[in-house]
Amino acid sequence: MVFVYAITRITGVTAHHFDVKHVFQSVLVFWLIWWGWTQFTWALNAANTKLAGVRLTVLIATQVAFVLAASVDEAFTNNVIWFVIPYIVVRSIGLMLYIRVADKASGQQLAVLVFSVLSLLGFLAVLGGAFVAPQYRIWFWFVAIILDLIAGYFAGKSDSLALQSIHFAERHGLIVIIALGELLIV
Repeated sequence: MVFVYAITRITGVTAHHFDVKHVFQSVLVFWLIWWGWTQFTWALNAANTKLAGVRLTVLIATQVAFVLAASVDEAFTNNVIWFVIPYIVVRSIGLMLYIRVADKASGQQLAVLVFSVLSLLGFLAVLGGAFVAPQYRIWFWFVAIILDLIAGYFAGKSDSLALQSIHFAERHGLIVIIALGELLIV
């Protein structure tokens, strides 16, 4: 739900500044948040969500993601650090969870480690973008998105990822239904 809240915040910001520049900025912020949500969907696909450690990790990540969602409108201001730090923390928590639950025997850990290393490069691009003017931040974050796509491409080439398609269908269906409902309200 907290990622849905972030999406509705993006919609609110876009509605108040509806021009090409702000729409493009909103798309970049949406991608970063979407990728964070997707990362948790993949990690929880592999996790036993009945374990207390997994539940606690998700609870902590949810709290950090709430700060991220609340700071969406700061992404292209001088207060960008309020967006960037929670973004990096929530993505890091997701990566640590994914590494922890990856099946060692199937070779799944190698795919997750490749994904993690490439994702860390994306984190550096997002962080670097926080220290430049907003007009240049777009390019840093665009590079981060490209690195995320490359990470997903190489990790996805692994045959060791045991996917439960019903989990993905349910998660994506729920976020679309809830986000659309919330967007109509906004």
